[in-house]
Amino acid sequence: MKHHQHIIIQIILDALLMIGAFYLAYYLRFTSGMFAGSAPEAAESYSYDQQLYVLVPLGILTLLFSGVYRRKMLEDFRIGIKRVCLSNLIYLMLSAAYFFFIEDDKISRIFLVIFILLAALFECAARSIFDWMIEKEWIKKASAPVTKKRAYVIGAGDHAGKLISENKKICEGNGQGYSIEGLFDDFFPSGEKDGVPVLGNLSKLKDYLQNPDNLEVIIAIPGSNATKIQNVIDTAREAKVPVRLIPDAYDFYVLDAAQNPPIGTVPFVTVYDKPKKKESSFGKLKAKLFD
Repeated sequence: MKHHQHIIIQIILDALLMIGAFYLAYYLRFTSGMFAGSAPEAAESYSYDQQLYVLVPLGILTLLFSGVYRRKMLEDFRIGIKRVCLSNLIYLMLSAAYFFFIEDDKISRIFLVIFILLAALFECAARSIFDWMIEKEWIKKASAPVTKKRAYVIGAGDHAGKLISENKKICEGNGQGYSIEGLFDDFFPSGEKDGVPVLGNLSKLKDYLQNPDNLEVIIAIPGSNATKIQNVIDTAREAKVPVRLIPDAYDFYVLDAAQNPPIGTVPFVTVYDKPKKKESSFGKLKAKLFD
């Protein structure tokens, strides 16, 4: 089952659990006789059913905002339970703020507390059952989507051949690796190399960088071609496309390329990467609250 399908099922289940918690809280507060003034007449002056249209969407939005449905929360039981509890604490404060400052103060405070405690209990119980069913393999864990990075390789020589060979092994093994869409080489501007087409000489590269999404340029020519390498880096930088370099043995030692994950036995050095987006103040606040 795909991750987004798990999320949809979990949201529907949480909404149903909130509705169940609502009516059980109503019963406990006004019908069961457990609390003083719990006679049904005590609730007649206020239309509780209509508040479902506020409480359920507000609860789901709070869960969404707090990151309860992120993959990490759905797959790690303990972290997920902590996040559900924190989310429901915020939910209680938001509900109280709505009813006592925006709507009115006729709703029973005891009812509201019982409702949210029951909702949190039901949500935690549902996740416990869900986790147990995954452990028993009655349902499958959400599968992570495999998105290969697209890549253009500079050079059609031995370095490129080794890269293509190692990349094929990785793709056949775990489905990761690169989708190598073409090579560029001044000496062999046409044909193919190990099944990968040569798209032209280096001057043609710019034409293929118009769609930089999920794309990288891998330089697989000797380091002695410094001018060509710099031209490629400048072209990719202008298009905001990350550049990786397959170093020579000496460069590998000097540049400490071990810090960059290799493709099989082929080492990499990152010479240019996309600038990271500056996180907003709101994003930083959310991270501090929930992470």
